Amino acid sequence: MDDVGTRALLRGVLAASAGGIEVEGARRLAEIPDPAIFALTHHNAFEALLAPAALMALRGGRLVGTRTMPATNA
Repeated sequence: MDDVGTRALLRGVLAASAGGIEVEGARRLAEIPDPAIFALTHHNAFEALLAPAALMALRGGRLVGTRTMPATNA
């Protein structure tokens, strides 16, 4: 998917949240230079979609790549 398609998809995910997200320190996110690493913990599949969408919006539209860490057996 190209950048335009990705942005459109992520905008749709944000719209589905109906403004029901809160990000502590959101103003600072736009100031963080690329490349940056954000380590997130999510509790369900919707959060896994919503977190990158929110980061993209809060960082002025800059795309955010995602990686899934393998589960560990503790």
